[in-house]
Amino acid sequence: MPEISKIEELPDRIYNNYNDATFFITGGTGFLGKVIIERLLRMFDVKRIYVLIRTKKDKSTDVRLTEVFANPLFDSVRQLKGDQIFDKCTVVSGDITKDNLDISKEDREILKKEIEYVIHGAATVRFDEVLKRALLINTKGVFSMIQLAKEMENLKLFCHISTSFCHPDQKVLREEFYRSKYHVEKLISLPDLLEDDAIDALSKSLMEGVP
Repeated sequence: MPEISKIEELPDRIYNNYNDATFFITGGTGFLGKVIIERLLRMFDVKRIYVLIRTKKDKSTDVRLTEVFANPLFDSVRQLKGDQIFDKCTVVSGDITKDNLDISKEDREILKKEIEYVIHGAATVRFDEVLKRALLINTKGVFSMIQLAKEMENLKLFCHISTSFCHPDQKVLREEFYRSKYHVEKLISLPDLLEDDAIDALSKSLMEGVP
């Protein structure tokens, strides 16, 4: 094992890669998403962070991003770099439950040309979530993000933040790909083909005993 002093002399690969880099983040209004955005702004001189945000009935996407920065979590980076640091963040209006993420053609082209790092953190973490909604967010959302990522011309990393409870029947989770017993294309088509009660009726067979 290298000596600690020698390790400290090694170049900071993360810093060098993230400096002047462009990110696309989902789940940015959530707990973990805020932490990621704050850390990127505080620790690195990033070029731009695009944040996918959906419009709510009473709030626009721009208002929702402004509310994110009003969180006390961002006080340190505000004091360190000033309010202008938040100008590096750009809203992308969209919805991971919708076809093609409900992103405009213009925004999609920008993402395809500029993004180097994707951090997909949008998800529902409710254990009692309605299956239809869980499929739309946690399955269709990931599928749509991967499809978009495949079109990105300068992509260096696609990071999917998943729950550690996705395989509760496994005593040990290894860093490997766990294959599903179902084709994702068929799963994400269920919300469009079946009514909510029909999907709920299929829950037991689809979950196969997993709580």
